[in-house]
Amino acid sequence: MFSLHLSPEQLEIRDAVRGFVEREVKPVALAPARLEAFDKPLLAQLVAQASRMGLRTLALSEGAGGAGADALTCCIVTEELAAGDPDIAAVLARTAALGGALERAMTDAQRERFLPQVVRDD
Repeated sequence: MFSLHLSPEQLEIRDAVRGFVEREVKPVALAPARLEAFDKPLLAQLVAQASRMGLRTLALSEGAGGAGADALTCCIVTEELAAGDPDIAAVLARTAALGGALERAMTDAQRERFLPQVVRDD
């Protein structure tokens, strides 16, 4: 049976992401000037900051430089990010999912060659 009770680690991750969203994302994403724009730019600096927190590589295994997060943990992170800015949530969720899928599909040689580029924070 699948349990939806969050583990202490999942609660810690949720709280860290929630704090990041409250402190960093919401003040920028909800600024009146940004809400009036028809073409809202992606908040690239906040995506980069979230990436440095490890949110872009959540689904990668620990051996590949990720967190080895399960699907529920990835969903928790995406939900918390979306509460601040759905665009940031979408970018990071899709990137994390793609990274995990690619890692599973790659050969060992491909992992050695390409995954270091995915894990980089720049």
